[in-house]
Amino acid sequence: TALQLFYVPSMRNGRNATDPEDRGNAILATFPLANPTAIDLPFERARRVAITADIAGTTAAGTWRIRLVNLHLDARSSWRNLPRSFGAGRARQMHWLLEALRDDDAYTVLGGDFNSWVGGANEPALRMPEKWGFVRGTPPGGSTWDLRWFLGVLDHVFYRLPSGAATQTREIEDAYGSDHRPLLGWVRLDPD
Repeated sequence: TALQLFYVPSMRNGRNATDPEDRGNAILATFPLANPTAIDLPFERARRVAITADIAGTTAAGTWRIRLVNLHLDARSSWRNLPRSFGAGRARQMHWLLEALRDDDAYTVLGGDFNSWVGGANEPALRMPEKWGFVRGTPPGGSTWDLRWFLGVLDHVFYRLPSGAATQTREIEDAYGSDHRPLLGWVRLDPD
């Protein structure tokens, strides 16, 4: 099956890199992607851009549309705002994103690197999606980061779907050259 790709660069990969390249967020899907959107998040330490795109299809119950959202929150804030590194900066970025999605009644899958190293599962940026009707789908207990014993779970997936929808999220062992292992989420809208 051919994959559809939407990629938005956020920053260069280091000032002194021998072979500099962009870093950013991507959405890969086996369905055609529609309505690709880039949302600049409030600046904390580096430029961060959340991206969204829609997929659509039909089931026996009718047509459906799911908004896919990929984000990468800052691990820490700038030196002058260093206290916000302990969660307030990421909460500010998450609030901005959720406000940008506010008027969208689409079913949504939201995932990415939340950098929730301070409060883990209780960090404010992780509690916010639940207040907006999302259900956490991150596998409990593990970590997708190489130093899992040190920082806990940094990457998460949240779902806002119709009642009766089934979801599953799992970690993929191959990191594909990253210091994080990807999460793979499945959605089944018509589980019967």
